[in-house]
Amino acid sequence: MQGRRRREAHPVSSGHLTAPGPRGYAVRMHPAKPSRTALGAAGHRAAHQVLEGGRVFTDPLALRILGSEAEQAVRDARRDPSRRPLRLFIAVRSRFAEDAFAAALEKTGT
Repeated sequence: MQGRRRREAHPVSSGHLTAPGPRGYAVRMHPAKPSRTALGAAGHRAAHQVLEGGRVFTDPLALRILGSEAEQAVRDARRDPSRRPLRLFIAVRSRFAEDAFAAALEKTGT
């Protein structure tokens, strides 16, 4: 878009990283912790493992990544069926990425 300047992430004195968030507000990110986006995606992948048996994408790490929050993610998914399309989209996207990565490795012989 013309006229809009892209804001770059930059370190701040507390050791955190700030990045542009919704509507241009700075979002504080912690280098040693996963982002909220990563945890949300892991929640959908974990629920996919339990509710759909990982049929689209088998993810042996999703439940472990969430730790004690895994059960809550599955309960929330069960309680709200409107989350299913996003959960399946994330499973398909993860599967596509893994398959593309495996194909690239095979092509390069690594």
